[in-house]
Amino acid sequence: MFNISQFLEKFKVAGQKSALTRELIAQGLSEGLGVTILPQDFKIKDNVVVFLHSSGSLKSQIFIKKQELLRILREKCKEEAPSDIR
Repeated sequence: MFNISQFLEKFKVAGQKSALTRELIAQGLSEGLGVTILPQDFKIKDNVVVFLHSSGSLKSQIFIKKQELLRILREKCKEEAPSDIR
C-alpha cells in the first residue's frame, strides 16, 4: 500500500535544501560585504541572486565586489552556488 508520508518526504527534503542554500548565500554575502544580509532580503531566480529591496549604496558595494562575492559563494555552496548577483 502507498504511504502518503513517503510521497511527501521528497518535498520536505527539497524545501530543506533550498532553505539551507539560502542561508549559506546570506552568510557568504554578509561575510563579503561586512553587513548583515538575511535570506528574506533576496530571491534566487534561474541560479541568479536578485536583491529585492536594498539601498543604492548596498547595490553599489555588490557591483564593486561581485567577483569576490561569487568566489565566496562558490566556496560555501559548492554545486548550488549562484552564477550571478544582481
